[in-house]
Amino acid sequence: FRLYKKEKWATFILHISFIFILLGAFITRYIGYEGMMAIREGATENQFLSQKTYVTGRIFGDFKINGVSQMRTIEEEVDFSPRLNNSLKIETDYGGQDVTIELEKFIEGAEEDIIPDENGESYLKLVEAGTNGPHNHFLKVGQVANI
Repeated sequence: FRLYKKEKWATFILHISFIFILLGAFITRYIGYEGMMAIREGATENQFLSQKTYVTGRIFGDFKINGVSQMRTIEEEVDFSPRLNNSLKIETDYGGQDVTIELEKFIEGAEEDIIPDENGESYLKLVEAGTNGPHNHFLKVGQVANI
């Protein structure tokens, strides 16, 4: 339709903008990632919460470089669900020694809690009501926390 002519530039720009919109949607869908970032009024922020789930582990040991103990951090993206065949196997090394981390069992709806025991230590369990549901806090006798 000879959109290169000066009289038809508006139509050309309209059509080329659709191509840019579709290109941007494609890039966002296949290269971008989602998350949440809380920014208070007048503040700046450089961190956000990803919607992806990760398993993070740290390996501490006797491995030293120049007399400084070294820690190895491992982070692996996972997608655990009661509907899936959950598996995780991470093979790495620490100070020249092979290390394997493997998921033994997936427990649906697991929560950190206290198991009563006559010979155990005394704890106070506080339940905080948050926007994402309740959150448990455990205080050992003599411990002080600002919650």
